[in-house]
Amino acid sequence: MIRRVYSSLPSFKTLEFHEGVNLVLADVEAESGSRRTRNGAGKSSLVEIVNFVLGSSVEKGSLFQAPDLADSEFGLVFDLGDTIVDASRPTIKPNWVNIHDGQSVRWPLSPYIRPRGVSIGMTINDWKQVLGTEMFGLTGDLSDSESCEPSFRSLIGYFLRRQSAGGLVNYMTYWRNEGPGEQQVSISYLAGLDWRLPCQWETVRKRLKHLKQYKEIKREGLLGRKLPDAAHLRTQLTIVEDRLRRLQKDVADFRVVPGYEDMEAEANAIASNLRRLAQEDSSDARLVSDLQANLSPGVVPSGEDARRVFAELGLVLPDNVVRRFDEVEVFHSSIVRNRQLTLEGQLSDAQGRIESRRGEADGMGRRLSELLRHLDQGGALSLFGQLQAEASRLEATATDLRRQMEAAEQFEGGKSELEVKKHQLMLRLRQVNRESPDALQHAIVVFGEIASALYEEGGSLTIGESTAGPTFEVQMHARRSTGISKMAIFAFDLMLARVTAERGTSPGFLVHDSHLYDGVDDRQKAIALNLANEYSKRWGFQYIVTMNSNDLPSSDLTDFDLEGAVVRPVLTDKTATGGLFGMRFD
Repeated sequence: MIRRVYSSLPSFKTLEFHEGVNLVLADVEAESGSRRTRNGAGKSSLVEIVNFVLGSSVEKGSLFQAPDLADSEFGLVFDLGDTIVDASRPTIKPNWVNIHDGQSVRWPLSPYIRPRGVSIGMTINDWKQVLGTEMFGLTGDLSDSESCEPSFRSLIGYFLRRQSAGGLVNYMTYWRNEGPGEQQVSISYLAGLDWRLPCQWETVRKRLKHLKQYKEIKREGLLGRKLPDAAHLRTQLTIVEDRLRRLQKDVADFRVVPGYEDMEAEANAIASNLRRLAQEDSSDARLVSDLQANLSPGVVPSGEDARRVFAELGLVLPDNVVRRFDEVEVFHSSIVRNRQLTLEGQLSDAQGRIESRRGEADGMGRRLSELLRHLDQGGALSLFGQLQAEASRLEATATDLRRQMEAAEQFEGGKSELEVKKHQLMLRLRQVNRESPDALQHAIVVFGEIASALYEEGGSLTIGESTAGPTFEVQMHARRSTGISKMAIFAFDLMLARVTAERGTSPGFLVHDSHLYDGVDDRQKAIALNLANEYSKRWGFQYIVTMNSNDLPSSDLTDFDLEGAVVRPVLTDKTATGGLFGMRFD
């Protein structure tokens, strides 16, 4: 149980608590609803302080970020297992909890001296693990990546209902952002039901969510292109695997030729020389043809021919002229003979060059054939490396395509598979509830007792099975009564407080914000307080409720000492110092 709430703030009003029902009352002025201060009398702030010391997150706009509370520390003295613990949490370092007294050897983690400090305590995460183990019997084993054992914070919320967190709207929800999977796991755990089955449902829900996201991306092409389906991926994979098989065969059959690059270079040089020789042969062949055409000696005119021509013209040439013609004939014959000899020499040279090149080309051809035969039998080491690299690339591509195809097949066929899984889980849950009905029946009976005490028509808790997981349906059959939904939350919480206390996995207290009783008839308020008093004393837990003094039922509180239940001092917002913090701040 909670024994004391305190603060290092000098003006703070320390509150002492006791067993059974604890009424934290506040005298509130009628016009206080328009007051601009955020804390007022401090009733709801009391619940926030308890929640803060027990490891809540400090979100933006939190009470504990107020400048007036900077450097303040809020503490709690309470029973934790078999030990009375005194713990406080500073607002300036909310990731740390100071442990002033009460460490137990049973704790899974031990306090230590804070680095660069003198206080003894532990980090907030370690603190929550200790609280989860000691209050609810959590193992805190996160070695299994798929484990969804409820956290301490997801369980304690049903014992610290807060208006600011949206915890007074629905009996299933202690926090406005709580998901259905967390609700099912937490409530099943607290009620003593098989919480591992709703844990599996949560896994199915996450996979369905991912499937929906995948299909949305695939349909809209949100990555800049539409994702291929399994059939197209299978086609691409088939093509790549075929290329890979052929390339792997080439690699297996490949024989590395020593000095491949040198032989390749020599073969290229020989081929180039052969092309040069062929061009030179072609040029000399044309020269031979031209020389042979010009080798005929032609006709050389004689002196006698000249005399005959002149005689036919009736001209008689002198002897000296005729002698001149004979000299010209001799000179011209000499020129023709010299030209023929020159052409014959050039022809012989060209034919000699052609014959010489033929021998050189034959030698080159034999060497080239030898080189090409060696090159054809294998390849260079560098080429072998290129083939291996390409095979590795194709293998990686095939692996990636195979993974994409498997993922696509899983997602495309995932919905049917998951629907089958949901039905299997529902049947399994139904079987468990049928074969081990004790915890289920006990929770139903206890809730029915509470509802029947609150309203003549009573109410019921139905725990069922669906393809979405276990269901917890509360019905209150009151007629013409206000605040029924709030009393449904009260009955649900009181049921959980009792069944956890009976199993020994309880925090030892149940705390309700005054807003739980907004709109509730005085008679139902009195019955609720009487029930809380009876249950807390009988099953050994504490009930703390904040309430405006003018909202306290004026009658029917006959089952306990009202005066003894009131926690002192009574708070008020009528003065600046009358509230829980002893001051007003924005």
